[in-house]
Amino acid sequence: MTTVWVVTIGEYSDYRVVSVCSSEENAEAFISSKLGDGYFDVKLDIYADKAKQGLQVFLVDMRRDGRVMGSVAEMGLHFEDDRKVDFSGYDYVKNRGEGYRFYMWAKSKTHAIKIANERRTRMIAEGTWPGQPNKNAPSSPDDEA
Repeated sequence: MTTVWVVTIGEYSDYRVVSVCSSEENAEAFISSKLGDGYFDVKLDIYADKAKQGLQVFLVDMRRDGRVMGSVAEMGLHFEDDRKVDFSGYDYVKNRGEGYRFYMWAKSKTHAIKIANERRTRMIAEGTWPGQPNKNAPSSPDDEA
């Protein structure tokens, strides 16, 4: 997979791309010459296979009982956190207090809810949903003997 380095300058409405470089060394040359004030790497065509399949990133907030909290968001290829997430693993989960926020590749909102629900039921079955009793723990003091 090919990587390029995107050099930027400015902020807010003045933020713009100055150059796209083939190496990090070249991007750093723009910074040291004061022709840019930051850069980031981009892997080319990383999501092309997903786009060809008609997939995009969705997020679903779901309660333990399977109810969707709020609306299902179509994220396109945008991710609201600054962290880079590998969506191909389908397992990025973030605790949302009453439920979980699930990110996934899906074809539609209905498909995204189905995937989130499958993850939710798996977490409950594995005993990994927070606040639920540990299925390996004894149910009463009498069971310990």
